[in-house]
Amino acid sequence: MQILVEGERLFLDGNARERLRMVHRTAYWLFTSLLLAWLIVGGVFDLTHAAGAIAILRKLGYPEYLGSILGVGKLLAVPSLVYPQWPTLREWAYAGIAFDGLGAFFSHLAVRDATGATIAPLVFLVFAGISYALLPGLRVKPMEFERAPR
Repeated sequence: MQILVEGERLFLDGNARERLRMVHRTAYWLFTSLLLAWLIVGGVFDLTHAAGAIAILRKLGYPEYLGSILGVGKLLAVPSLVYPQWPTLREWAYAGIAFDGLGAFFSHLAVRDATGATIAPLVFLVFAGISYALLPGLRVKPMEFERAPR
């Protein structure tokens, strides 16, 4: 691996650039797969009104029908995250995931729930944030390095 410094930018040789792309792609699919698994399991859990889902909604003070709304939203996010031809829909899915995760975190915090239950939505948000940051074709180039102006 060779890194060349020219002017204000750092350049990687062909092998290093390809390895970096492979790591980037692997990390993207790892975190996106974790996010998708969380959405599918959580969506089915909410949509089927599993006893655990209803218990959580009651503890947080929400009506039971909210489980259906959340379940449908989570399950609809899955194809929009996987299908690359829907970039706007994907952005909306990431926004919905952020609202869901933040809402869950603050709801658990408000009722002074157990630490694990309160932190779990933040883990979900970290998966979503990393998946979004590594998104192929994101307008911001994640692996371009520039020196700060002096």
